[in-house]
Amino acid sequence: MTLEVTFIDTKGDTPDELAPRPAKDLLPEWWRTLSASWGEAETAADRRRLQTVKRCVPMLDMLTSGYLLVTPTDVQVSERDDMLWYEWASGEQSIDFHPVAQAVGHPSSGEHQAIPKWIHPWAIRTPSGYSTLFITPPHRPVPFRIFEAVVDTDTYNDVVAFPFMVTDGFRGLIPAGTPMVLALPFRRDGFTHRITTDDERTRRTRSLLFSSFVGGYRNRFWSRKRYD
Repeated sequence: MTLEVTFIDTKGDTPDELAPRPAKDLLPEWWRTLSASWGEAETAADRRRLQTVKRCVPMLDMLTSGYLLVTPTDVQVSERDDMLWYEWASGEQSIDFHPVAQAVGHPSSGEHQAIPKWIHPWAIRTPSGYSTLFITPPHRPVPFRIFEAVVDTDTYNDVVAFPFMVTDGFRGLIPAGTPMVLALPFRRDGFTHRITTDDERTRRTRSLLFSSFVGGYRNRFWSRKRYD
């Protein structure tokens, strides 16, 4: 069964190149250019020893799952009088601010006098029973981290603003179209949990995984995910 996620342009005239898109369409350059092996493999055993993270299917799933919202304008981050300063190219406001007192003790709030948040035009609608997890785009070289959150986007269909913090003392340009937020729709199933010891199913999984030099997970356990 294929479900539909709708992105609503509340502004009405956002350029196509700044619209949300499947994460698989914006793979980072480092991943696209990475070789699957860091040496010349002569045997199947060599292939296992020499493979890079390009062969890691769980990482590929993380890079290609969900939908990316991108920054709506160029943003220049600089420092003036020991304060971070944000300027944006758009004539409309693209960043708003929260007092840092609203997140005292948050691990990202160290050097900031105010907490910036991305302003963008996109409201999101998911099918009934589905919420959306919003996280910093993983494995991508973005110079900020959003405050991750979950929103019930089946009932709440207005724009979600994303507070963020620049990272690692970053000062410079954040270009328009930079991956800003990864949106991951999920079904609100209920869960319980239990703790147990190693069992037959776990031992069988381990045995099958290591019965092949390469591709054990991909060939025996992996299921394709679809985000179009």
